[in-house]
Amino acid sequence: MNQPQPAVEPRPPRALPDEPIQPSVTLVCLSPEKKLLLEGEGDFLIGRFDESQAIQPDIDLTPLGGYEAGVSRAHAKIQVGEEVRITDLGSVNGTRINNVKIIPHKSYILSHGDILTFGKLKMRIELFR
Repeated sequence: MNQPQPAVEPRPPRALPDEPIQPSVTLVCLSPEKKLLLEGEGDFLIGRFDESQAIQPDIDLTPLGGYEAGVSRAHAKIQVGEEVRITDLGSVNGTRINNVKIIPHKSYILSHGDILTFGKLKMRIELFR
């Protein structure tokens, strides 16, 4: 016995935005767990705030134990644009991507879920478009 199939309503096409979708980048500190949102495109300085220096990082890792973990005042730069890239700025204790130490002053493309290590401070990067 053939039952009549219910009519399926077609979905209307989804309109594309007039402007490109802005990337969403979140750094998730693994211990202590804390999420840090990088809003919009541009360069974000990662490091530690120090009153005696004129350096004011966009992402201050001091409250997450940055000093004890060996994070430099100007440790690394994350560039958010068409791609998301990281550059170690010659930090004393280095930067790692997935446990591989990166060469200072060289830019590396990041992928969703990469583990970044600044000194000994581990963070996961979450990329959404």
